[in-house]
Amino acid sequence: MIRNQVKHFDANGSFDSHEAGTGNMTLFIQDYRQWFLAIKQNDTDAVSRIIDSVTNPDEKDRLLNGEFDFRDEDVLRFCPKRILKIRVTRPLSVAVLFRADDVSKLLLRLGADPDNVEPRSRGGTLLHSMVMLANLEPNLEDRIVDCYSTFALCLSEPARKKLLYMEDDDGFRVLELAARTGFVKMVRAVLETPGVYLCRQEENGLLTYQWYDLSEYESRAATRSHKSPIVLLALCDEDAVQKQEIHEFFQWMPITQWYKAKTQQTKYMVAIWCVVRLIHMIAYFMSAIKLQLFVEYGGLPDDGETDLTNASFVFCPNFVEFKTPGIVQLILSIYVTFHAICILLFDVQEFIRAGCSKKPRFMEMAMKKRNPGVTVAFFRSIQIILALCLVIGSLLSLFASREVFGSPIVDIINLLTVMAAFYSVMYFAQVLPSVGPYIITVMRMMRDLAMFILIYICCLTPFAFYFMLFSNTRSHDQCHTEFSTFLWSMYSCFAMMLNMVDMTAFDVSNQWVLFCVHISYVFMVAVLLINFLIAIMSSSAAYIWESKNLIVKFERIYMAYIVEYRLDWALRRYFVWMKRNSFEFEEDGRVFAVNISGVTAYLHISTVRTFLLQNFSK
Repeated sequence: MIRNQVKHFDANGSFDSHEAGTGNMTLFIQDYRQWFLAIKQNDTDAVSRIIDSVTNPDEKDRLLNGEFDFRDEDVLRFCPKRILKIRVTRPLSVAVLFRADDVSKLLLRLGADPDNVEPRSRGGTLLHSMVMLANLEPNLEDRIVDCYSTFALCLSEPARKKLLYMEDDDGFRVLELAARTGFVKMVRAVLETPGVYLCRQEENGLLTYQWYDLSEYESRAATRSHKSPIVLLALCDEDAVQKQEIHEFFQWMPITQWYKAKTQQTKYMVAIWCVVRLIHMIAYFMSAIKLQLFVEYGGLPDDGETDLTNASFVFCPNFVEFKTPGIVQLILSIYVTFHAICILLFDVQEFIRAGCSKKPRFMEMAMKKRNPGVTVAFFRSIQIILALCLVIGSLLSLFASREVFGSPIVDIINLLTVMAAFYSVMYFAQVLPSVGPYIITVMRMMRDLAMFILIYICCLTPFAFYFMLFSNTRSHDQCHTEFSTFLWSMYSCFAMMLNMVDMTAFDVSNQWVLFCVHISYVFMVAVLLINFLIAIMSSSAAYIWESKNLIVKFERIYMAYIVEYRLDWALRRYFVWMKRNSFEFEEDGRVFAVNISGVTAYLHISTVRTFLLQNFSK
């Protein structure tokens, strides 16, 4: 960045305008330090004096709407993107963040532009920068909310609405970005901004009624339903879930009404979807029971006695006695395969839809959801695995030979299919208030278990290698199959942890060395690591249980969004009808959530009145 001319202030702080700029809006801090300090220190006299000393309109516009350059441009190239995204350079932005209320009002009166308080290339407006700053420095949340409230009152209603409706580079408004980062204090402050979301307020005695406009998120013609703040809150990370402010925020009447409306309108669809999943799993199990017989005989087995003389495998009598009519077996197989093909087609359609709309960024966030519940990415992976395994299994049953069907590949496919079918049902069951916390806790423990297995394998590998080497070079009588190869040695070490291997039965030289290694293995792996796993799982269970109600709410909100998103094309009238029973609707189609305040004061007055009557009535 090249400086065209050097600007000077005289001893009194007045601007020497005989070298006025040529249109460059950069305010180099070494030349405009007194201007910066006057804004930062809320010195209205100094600000007025500096502005009055400027005669050139371009230079005055630069002072009001220019950009402070605090650092060298070469340094900026090495700054993290998140730091660049919250850089504050405009004079009005500096006044707001330093809570220079008087200077903020003065700058607005003098002509500072509130609609472009920060360059678009750096992530949006000043309000977006304030939200990002609170995300990096949570201890500044209260101060930032106060700054926003003061700044919003300085603006006219049209300018306030225009600023709050502006989007950042990711397409989020201030309300939506605050919800995405879990900054609920800012969400409430924005919702309570008069003339934007708080569109009407009436007082009736001790009670105050407030109407919040949610039309852009919940009406029939909603254009931003995929960026609904309450849905974005369900995507916040684990740190945000622990905030007490979020628990209190969901007890606020408009949010409680919004949450109930969001979940009530889709609860029957979620229940039906869960039942369909359960039926699909049962149908797969019933069709898989006779699948091997189907391959063995080249067709559906008869309902009568089944001759197994030509079978290449030995079947248990109880397995063969499980009989289903041939037509039922055929219908079940067709249904399972058709369901799997529909899942694959939907994934392809979702991929194409994401590439042709503005929703992919939101869906990408959903895939990266990091709250304690089962992530969407995990569920989508399970969906694809289940569909692929079912389609491949159906193709093998129709076209594969007996030799191929008896290979380990089929066993692996069967295992993946059973596990995927089970976990897909668990995903829907987690939204049930009664069993949801238990399922989420188990899923969280399984994630901890997956990380533990990596540590366990790292600790197990050297012992398995040593036992294999020792048993093959120090044995006196015979080959020890348990440690003949590295894989067998790994399995035997695992069995040793369960006390299934008797090390005293091995006839080897230097047996005392073997016993010492065995004792070390037991203490390091069987005692230390297993207790470490128990501690991790106990911590995860306590973490989930501490916020179980909020976590289940998050999962129900997101599940409701998924159902509405996928079935809106077919059930839009039903969803609108359910919303009309939950929200306040106007004739023009606008949707409102209503807040009633003043009840606490009314109850307090009633309590005082009762006390006075009881004690002073005589």
